[in-house]
This record gives sequence, structure tokens and C-alpha cells, in this order.
Amino acid sequence: MNFSRNEILDFVVNSIFLDRLELADDGYSAEDFSEETLILSEQGLGLDSVDVLDLLVGIEKKYQFKPIEIDSTFIDEVCASIGSVIDMVQSRMKIAA
Repeated sequence: MNFSRNEILDFVVNSIFLDRLELADDGYSAEDFSEETLILSEQGLGLDSVDVLDLLVGIEKKYQFKPIEIDSTFIDEVCASIGSVIDMVQSRMKIAA
């Protein structure tokens, strides 16, 4: 099954960032996020490695991916922005299909 970029963006923002990571409690709303939103950088969300792991586990569960091998390079490259996370999800869907 393929999901559009907007569907993945909606899941990541609403289910992960706002609900699971409780960024809504910090004053964020869905309108504050786009594919360009930086995840790790202090100029963006400034999330730490525990939050990023929560993001990746949520993605694994939602899209029924096999566990993702995670190392610092993966986190730096794939979790730089919401757009790069969406790219990873879509590429993993193609592999799984």
C-alpha cells in the first residue's frame, strides 16, 4: 500500500510530534510543520535521540516495517527534516511492495 507524502506528513505531525511526543503541550500546532521543518537542529524542533527513536518506532508500527537499523549516521541523514523522513518511508514502502 502506498501513502501520499501528505498522508505521511499528517501521520508524523499529528500522531507522532503532537500526540506521542506531546509537542502540542509546548505550543505547537499542525500548521507549524512542513516538509522543511528541521527535526534535530536547534533552528527547528531540536529533538534529542530518544525523541527520534520514538519517531522511528512509531513509523515502524504504523507502516509495519521490519525494525530499522539505527546508528548516528542514519539519524543525522534520515531524521534531518520531516521531508527526509517522508523520503525514507516512501522508499521503504517500495522495498516492501
